[in-house]
Amino acid sequence: MVETATVHGINPLEMLVRVQMEQGLISKTTAATTTISLAFACGCPVIGANVGSLPEIIADAGVLADPNSEDSIAEHITAIMTDDTLRESCARMGLERAKLFSWEKAARECLAIYGEIVT
Repeated sequence: MVETATVHGINPLEMLVRVQMEQGLISKTTAATTTISLAFACGCPVIGANVGSLPEIIADAGVLADPNSEDSIAEHITAIMTDDTLRESCARMGLERAKLFSWEKAARECLAIYGEIVT
């Protein structure tokens, strides 16, 4: 685990990582796509799992961590918190990447597929 200060004997970074892992906030599935695209749209830097289709969804607009490793997650949280250039780059690139995701686009693509199936 990355070294951090403790507050009343509690390491806040370690607690954050454990809560995120327990609550499923570090997702291993594509179910996180909506959460990721919303974070991008808000200019929030994204740390995603390096498994499944998430690397393709996140691309270069965020950082990827091993969802099974507290150390990997802590390392990436620390990097986002302490590296202004990385944080600002992820936020900026995420805003651009968010433009690729929309319910309207998804609906149009589904409608096109349905049209191909019917004809």
